[in-house]
Amino acid sequence: MRNRLASNRKMFALFFALLLGVGCASQPVAPAAVPPSAPTPTVVWQPSILVEPGAQTIPAGASASFALTLPEAIAGAAQWSVLDVPAGVTTEFQSSANPANVTLVVQTMCALPAGRITLNVQAVGAEKTYRAPVALDLAGRLADAPGGTFTGSFAENTLALRRGGPTTLQTGPFTVLQFCESASPRALAVVVESATSDAGTPLRDPVRFALFRSFVYPVPDFLQTMGGGYRANAFEVAQSRDNQLGWNVMPGVYLLVFQRSPLEDARAAEQRPAAVRYRIQVTP
Repeated sequence: MRNRLASNRKMFALFFALLLGVGCASQPVAPAAVPPSAPTPTVVWQPSILVEPGAQTIPAGASASFALTLPEAIAGAAQWSVLDVPAGVTTEFQSSANPANVTLVVQTMCALPAGRITLNVQAVGAEKTYRAPVALDLAGRLADAPGGTFTGSFAENTLALRRGGPTTLQTGPFTVLQFCESASPRALAVVVESATSDAGTPLRDPVRFALFRSFVYPVPDFLQTMGGGYRANAFEVAQSRDNQLGWNVMPGVYLLVFQRSPLEDARAAEQRPAAVRYRIQVTP
């Protein structure tokens, strides 16, 4: 009887323990809410960016420009870049009033071998990332410009330039200067030796001239610098002062341009530049 009672007590204790275990079982905990991450911009591959021209051929050491246009309007400004730029190549972007349109300027070094260079251009917008290849073929290399004495006429073989809109138009004789990279620093010096007026008399006032780096090759027949929302094909690097110009040489293609404005036609003939004789020297 005692054994049966003890056995019943054990069974009751076991049942009660099981009952408590079921009642005290921990309830499942809902996982914490994870805030949504920012959406990754969709990558749109070539030909998502319109590249004009699609390919160019230049000598090593020269520059080339490409007009880049996105296929659609975007909100805000795109972040433009060139991926994996090879050694011996530098790139820069010129923005415009339209954020979907920029100009890519590619500068090469003279030491680069002949062949094709492919650059991958990327534009990151708020919702999409656009990419496209730009092809540049190198054939030959620039030849360094020699110094010497030159003469030029304001009536023929001239180059027109604008630093903004039509009212900034100026024309004059010019000289193309090409420079490759050098192991030692070099300096350019330009000195006007004489200038003649439309009246055939010596010009008393200094002649105006400036040095421009060309963004394109071959050199254009019309220079447009940055300003006024216009697409530039050149950049002004130095201006004359009292018939002289000095500049520390950097690699690239440059144009030395003498300037006369159409507004000067109203001046007396003795004050209008007609011809100029100048000396160019590169040292050392």
